[in-house]
Amino acid sequence: MSIRIAEHAGFCSGVREAVERALQEAARRGRVFTLGPLVHNEAVIDYLARHNVVAVNSPEEAAEGVLIIRTHGVPPAVLEQAGRVERLEVLDLTCPKVQRVQKLARKLAESGNQIIIFGDARHPEVKGVVGWAGEEAEIDVVASVEELRSLAIKPAAALIAQTTGDQAVYEELKALFLQCCPGGKVYDTLCPETGLRQREALRLASAVEAMVVVGSPASANTRALAEACRRLKPTVMVAGAGELDPRFLRKYRLIGVTAGASTPHWMIKEVVERMENEKLELGTGLAEEGPGEETVPKAEVMEGEMREGQQDQNQEVKAAAVIEEGEKERAEAEPEALREEAADASEAEDDLAEDFDFAESLNLVQVGEQVTGKVVRAEADEVYLDIGYKSEALLPAREVYLQEGEKLSDRFATGQEIEVTVIDVDEQESKVVVSHKRLAREKRWQELYRLLEEGATEEGRVKQVVNAGMVIDLGEGIEGFMPGSLVDLRYVPDFKPFLGQKVKFKVIEINREKDKVILSRKKVLEEENQRRKEETLRSLEVGSIIHGVVRRLTNFGAFVDVGGIDGLVHISEISWERVEHPQEVVKVGQEIEVKVLDVIPEKERISLSLRQTQPDPWTRAMQELKSGDIVKGRITRLVNFGAFVELRPGVEGLVHISQIADYHVKHPSDVLKEGEEVEVKVLELKPKAKRIGLSMKEVRKSTYNASPGEMESGDPGTVTLGDVFGDLFEQEVASIKEESSAESPEDAAEEE
Repeated sequence: MSIRIAEHAGFCSGVREAVERALQEAARRGRVFTLGPLVHNEAVIDYLARHNVVAVNSPEEAAEGVLIIRTHGVPPAVLEQAGRVERLEVLDLTCPKVQRVQKLARKLAESGNQIIIFGDARHPEVKGVVGWAGEEAEIDVVASVEELRSLAIKPAAALIAQTTGDQAVYEELKALFLQCCPGGKVYDTLCPETGLRQREALRLASAVEAMVVVGSPASANTRALAEACRRLKPTVMVAGAGELDPRFLRKYRLIGVTAGASTPHWMIKEVVERMENEKLELGTGLAEEGPGEETVPKAEVMEGEMREGQQDQNQEVKAAAVIEEGEKERAEAEPEALREEAADASEAEDDLAEDFDFAESLNLVQVGEQVTGKVVRAEADEVYLDIGYKSEALLPAREVYLQEGEKLSDRFATGQEIEVTVIDVDEQESKVVVSHKRLAREKRWQELYRLLEEGATEEGRVKQVVNAGMVIDLGEGIEGFMPGSLVDLRYVPDFKPFLGQKVKFKVIEINREKDKVILSRKKVLEEENQRRKEETLRSLEVGSIIHGVVRRLTNFGAFVDVGGIDGLVHISEISWERVEHPQEVVKVGQEIEVKVLDVIPEKERISLSLRQTQPDPWTRAMQELKSGDIVKGRITRLVNFGAFVELRPGVEGLVHISQIADYHVKHPSDVLKEGEEVEVKVLELKPKAKRIGLSMKEVRKSTYNASPGEMESGDPGTVTLGDVFGDLFEQEVASIKEESSAESPEDAAEEE
């Protein structure tokens, strides 16, 4: 069996930014509040609560500080209500796509349109949109085609959708709406990321036998994903790895996995890891050819392209031939007067060229011209340049971008050639003023555009830190801003340690009109991590012992960072002893040594073992124990067929039910209990199978066979005749009772 994971699954950009911003504010202010759950996912809400991001039901419930408006948005009345609470700062994190729907609803209402919203009337996003439309707006909320069919639609009507709605259902609604209202307006307000996830989920569902959708039932987009997948294939929706049903998984050979926009990526990974433990193999992406798609053989495609290219080439040759023929005909038909006129024009061009050469020999310069000059001398407030003019050009300090504390003499050396722009020319005084920063700034902008286009990495110094991020000096008077969410892979509570430091970054957005440059250090770290992952996967050898750090604990194992990539230590490989949860042995952040059991580079999967880095207790036990030894142990488990006894930490032997006593024992729990210490005799050792056969009744026999002198010695370890015959008497009485209680000959035979 195998697994295929949707490429676009988990947190959307809006949810990710909202969560990161909330955590930043909580770290900076100590505690913040959200008006309702920030996202519809219980695991994320619990995580936020542990980091001082607390959900409240009304603005009045929030203590003085910060109240965050979640991504779903709220009606304007709620914002006004929050604004009236004293000493409460409101931070609006409404998703931009939701804000677009809110503004659209208000505009449609002001135009007198009947507004029909496709969505859940109870959803906070829909409530917010209704509020923005206004109390006087005529609004109807529908969740299905049947509900739309029952509406009385006016000629001036408009159809919009909740951003997380089902794409397929909305298409049906749009068709019916236009049929009922030909002049109506239809707006596609579904979130592109939600639509992308739904389309990808449908393609994935069509290529597999069953689907697993990860996310909370409270999430509208997760429910929409599950409903869309159920139309094609058997589908289950799980909030986490613990809700997976192995019986469902084992029914199918190929299973797809996707997740809602409010599902964190670590939850998806845990679900996949759990599925892998059910002996499923992980695949990536979809098949290149979907079901029912017709494909053209590659050879035919290439042949067609060659034929098209040949046709284009033939047409170009024909066109060139026609042009050449036309020019030849015009030359033959050209009158003598025209030829003379052409000769005069040629002479005029020659005269103009001579005039140009003469002007150039005077080395005249014009304002706005870019020239190259050589530094003659650099003084405190100005630099003098030789630009080939009759006098030296003046470069004032104000026309140079200098770093704090930098001097002109530090920036420019005598004889150095620099490019400048002419900004003033006084012919009478033979004075030329030039600027270095104007040309340098323009070149720097072009470099930044190149960095954006090529995705190249550059380095800059942190000039300033603010609550929302860091300001980077990009040189030549240009500053870039790095938002807090793009500073590191993990949340950074304080940016002050970066002040004055050089950091690597990538340019991800430029708006020159607003002097806006957005930078990301996170992308650089992600690429470096990916390179480290690839190097780690290439360098790891099965059987080697490596160093790692515990990053996360789950019920089924521990994830250990072994060089930029997490490997799984399954719970069975945590310790030689039996453990119920990995936290009994390791903790998050602990540095440990692990053994590499398996590496699958294409899946970025590493299987590790902690216990195999430690001495095998079975090896030592096999050396110390021998058949016939009588040893003490502790009963760890009772099963129908016997009792398991721990002889050494991590070493258990089995006392078969027939070896518990000299008489018949129906179940070990009748005479034994877990945790009890007992003496047992070693009957059999199987080193390869790691099995030890034990007996309790043989210990008693050995005691019975003790010499008379030992029995009379009064030693506490000896057994009296009363002990021996008392047990035999009790055994006989028990046998008689069993025979008398038998209800039929068959029962008696079964007891014998």
